[in-house]
Amino acid sequence: MDHNNANIENKDNLIIESGRPGSSFSGKAAVVFVIFNLISILTIIYYSYNVSKILVLKDTDDKILAGAYGVTFALGREFHDRIENASSIGEQEHYENILNLSEVAEKCGVDYVYTLMKTTSGEVVFTALSVTKEEFEKKNFDKFYTVYKKPSELTIKGFGSTVISFEEYEDEYGYFRSAIVPMKSKNGKDYIVGADISIPNITARLNTLLYGFIIAGLLVFISTSAAFIFLIRKI
Repeated sequence: MDHNNANIENKDNLIIESGRPGSSFSGKAAVVFVIFNLISILTIIYYSYNVSKILVLKDTDDKILAGAYGVTFALGREFHDRIENASSIGEQEHYENILNLSEVAEKCGVDYVYTLMKTTSGEVVFTALSVTKEEFEKKNFDKFYTVYKKPSELTIKGFGSTVISFEEYEDEYGYFRSAIVPMKSKNGKDYIVGADISIPNITARLNTLLYGFIIAGLLVFISTSAAFIFLIRKI
């Protein structure tokens, strides 16, 4: 008789313990926290990435603008006054200009710097340019007065303008973010100084930042969620 009563009491205790509201509340609180934590971290990642993207693009524009202005110092304002046609600059001088401008490009952290003029027939030609190390080793670079086959509208409109422009444009040389800086020679000839950074390089830099934010956010999410669940179970 006493034994049966003891079993009944134990069963009643188990029912009471399993029906306590505390365990249900802990589970709901954990779910709410995990969802809130996830939304918060995703928001932080989104905000951090977009701020970083703005800073990367500003840094890119600063670099290509510095590269463009570096060209004017390397060549001098009188250089374009001497240019009338394809024979105005000899091969040796063009080669030396390539070396000088390649050094400017490397120091400024850009892929290419160059100068452009418009001929009497309306074609846009390269009057000076830099090359990459790979191109230099292979002797793969354009001659003086090489025609630029696919200049952008901004480039064409840049001749005679006073407005510095930035654009993303794909031409026969690749896909770049470029600075287009209209200039005048000492005697008033119009020319353009340009500088490029490859869009794939910019994208790779942004992707590295994004992956870093995602990994950091994932680690924070896992650690904070696990800590909260552990603590709430102790309560």
